[in-house]
Formats: sequence, structure tokens, C-alpha cells
Amino acid sequence: MKDKRCLFLLGPLVLALLLLLSLSISSWWSAWRANLERTEVIEARIARHRALIDSRGHLEKGLQRLDTFLEKGAWFLPATSPELAAAELQQQLKEIVSRAGGTLISTQRLHAVGRTGGDGWVRMKVRMKGSMEALTRTLSALQHARPLMLVEGLSIRGRTLRRRHGKAGVQNLHELEVDFQVSSFMEAPLT
Repeated sequence: MKDKRCLFLLGPLVLALLLLLSLSISSWWSAWRANLERTEVIEARIARHRALIDSRGHLEKGLQRLDTFLEKGAWFLPATSPELAAAELQQQLKEIVSRAGGTLISTQRLHAVGRTGGDGWVRMKVRMKGSMEALTRTLSALQHARPLMLVEGLSIRGRTLRRRHGKAGVQNLHELEVDFQVSSFMEAPLT
């Protein structure tokens, strides 16, 4: 009878111990799985960081190529002051318009309204006249010019001129009067 009573008391005790053991194994298993997931996330981050570190040399070479490209391309007006940059831009505009077959009527430096003036942009108002071909060649030359030049506010007016050519009669010439603004960026002085 005592053995039955011992088994009767020992059975629930063994069950309680098994339950406690399974709970502790379950909590340990959950913690282990959570740590495993965190480890996988951290390993993925480390792999991404290593890839960035490995690509650093490639990125530095790309930056060097870009620096060389910008230096060779003369993308900015090479001047030490806004006045000299404006004079350089004005000279380039004269050459571009005359090479295109147009006539430069006037250029005027525009000062930025509402800005401090130290933003590096040099702006000119340009007035020219010429044929449609001269205008097309001028705009194309401005588009491909170095330093970079941005054209804004293009206004075109046409007029017809009549000229007499002796016995040949009257010849109609179509001439355009064109107004636009050109902006270019001044190279920042080295400090």
C-alpha cells in the first residue's frame, strides 16, 4: 500500500518536473531562436557594410574621374570676381553670335534680385538680330558651349524687310529680333 501511495505521490511530482523541464526548454528554445534571428540580421548588415567598404576604392576612382572631367571640361567661368566673369561671358556671347551669322545688338549684366550676390551665377540679358538659321546656330552653340550657359526668357519677334535690287525687283528679307537671358556659373576661387 505504501508503494502505491509513493507512486501516487511520485507520479504528479514527475509530471510537475517534466512540465517545469518542458517550460524551461521551451523558454530557452524561444530565446535561442530570437538570438538566431538577431544574429542573421546582424550578419546581413555586416555583409552590406563589407560590400560598401570593398566598393570604396571604386567610388574613390569614380570621384577622381569626375574631378578630372570637371577640370578638363571648363564647366565654369574662370574668373576671380563677378565683374570679370561678366566680361568673359559677354566676350563669349559676342563670338558665338558673330560666328553664327547674327548681329549682337546689346548685352547687359543682370544683377540677381533678392539674392546676396555671392551665389556664383552671372546673368546677362542679350539682344540680337539675324535670320532663323543664325538664331538656330546661336542657340545650338550656347547649348554646347563651355562653360555651361543656360538660356531663359527667349523672346522672338520677326519682321520683313523689303529691298530693291534694280531690275530684279523687290526682295523680301525676313529678320528676327531676339531677346534672351544667359546664365553661367562662376568658378569658386580656391581658398
